[in-house]
Amino acid sequence: MIAPAVERRPGAGLAAKVVRKSRPLKERDWAGGRSGAGCAALEMALESRMPPPDPGFEPPAFARPFHILRHGETTYNRDGIFQGQLDSPLSERGVAQAQAAAERLAGEPVRRIVASPLSRARLTAEAAGRALGISVETDDALMECALGVHEDQPHSTWSLTAYWTGEAVPEGGESFVEFRRR
Repeated sequence: MIAPAVERRPGAGLAAKVVRKSRPLKERDWAGGRSGAGCAALEMALESRMPPPDPGFEPPAFARPFHILRHGETTYNRDGIFQGQLDSPLSERGVAQAQAAAERLAGEPVRRIVASPLSRARLTAEAAGRALGISVETDDALMECALGVHEDQPHSTWSLTAYWTGEAVPEGGESFVEFRRR
């Protein structure tokens, strides 16, 4: 569950370059066996198909390495349902994954944890925070993409690939470009 540290390259939009990782990652690490809209690994794979960034957009530069910790499996991940910004709970497996990630992070030189306010991310981050002895901040900008009418619907009803590549925008949701800007 510990994602790679990434480095943003000037002019490369939100494409990420892996500069360090704690172990080889597999697609299942990111989404409990299913793709999630915030999946950085898939975002990197789709880099060549993403719409170009807005003119003048420069991604933030990171002065030091950081970890991205994806939330544990949710009941929606397990059942193949789009969650978007719905607050789907962690499954029993997800709670165990969060605890395992926290144990793995214990002793790491982490000074700050910032998480989405959605309970799946916040609870995963709080487990890490307890293991590290630090509190968790939340930031709405880290929330999952808003999938509008597709939230609470089975994965089979819509293509996230079309969303990620800018070919589709969910009714009542946000475009992938809007999500990237956030």
